[in-house]
Amino acid sequence: MPTETASWTLKDGETIYIKAWAPEAQAYLTRIKTMYPEPMNVFVAAVANPPMMEGLSVGIANDKADLEWTPAEKKIFVMDRTDKYNLPAAYNKTKRGLRPAVDKLIWGWSPMTTMHDILEAMGAANVRMHYYCMMD
Repeated sequence: MPTETASWTLKDGETIYIKAWAPEAQAYLTRIKTMYPEPMNVFVAAVANPPMMEGLSVGIANDKADLEWTPAEKKIFVMDRTDKYNLPAAYNKTKRGLRPAVDKLIWGWSPMTTMHDILEAMGAANVRMHYYCMMD
């Protein structure tokens, strides 16, 4: 089944997006897009109380970093958008403390947020991350 993605660009250049690749998640995405016509309200609805369903992830990106969160699987994936040669990325190795850390990151997101900022925030929340280069 193909992935359905809804994305919006904010005034500061950040992109917010929701991906749904399971039928139930796609139905949820369609429902919240209908209920909340404003893009940020759709994102807030998805992030504030995400259903713990398989096949749904929410994310936010700017010119420097991309953060994607899959609540049901308690996973985050982070990419550095500035290093096009090495393609640095990271994912969480531990799950405890992940939700509060991700909430703090998403609500504190700015056009200047970098991958380093994300990794520091995860470390401060005692969420261990695995960092690697996708080019290797």
